[in-house]
Amino acid sequence: MKKRTLPIMILGIILMFAGKGNLLAQDPDHGDYGRAVEVISKFLNLTEDQQADFVTILQENHAVIKSLEEERKVLARELDELLDSGSYNLEEVGAYTEEVHAIGHMIRDIRAGTREALMEILDEEQQRRSQAVLKAAVLQPVVKAYKLLEILPAVVPFPTPPEGDVE
Repeated sequence: MKKRTLPIMILGIILMFAGKGNLLAQDPDHGDYGRAVEVISKFLNLTEDQQADFVTILQENHAVIKSLEEERKVLARELDELLDSGSYNLEEVGAYTEEVHAIGHMIRDIRAGTREALMEILDEEQQRRSQAVLKAAVLQPVVKAYKLLEILPAVVPFPTPPEGDVE
């Protein structure tokens, strides 16, 4: 696999399981999820039916998540304005904070449901591959941090055998 292809697939799968909408280019066959569906389909070997289910699940949840994210942004902006005004009481601040926090939990729960629904359309091998990519995506920043802190040594490539020793 080419070095450039793997990061694109990881990004596509991360975005897929995060429930993000309008991932990449628009495609008439797959709506707003065209390029992501193409990359993920190739990586996971999705059937046409799985692709259609995949897009349907994303579209259903995207609209809800998008409206909740907009609502959360408005509330967060209002909270910032309230705090900047200097004339507020702690009950108001608490109410805004709790509402923003509750919306965040709703979004998280919807995304978790999206991931579960997407996993249900995959066969065992496809689930294994998607879990491996998700795990790699979670670990990648940790490994990078360890390397920066010099806690983890850089990967040493396998030595190449001398040209004359091929059997």
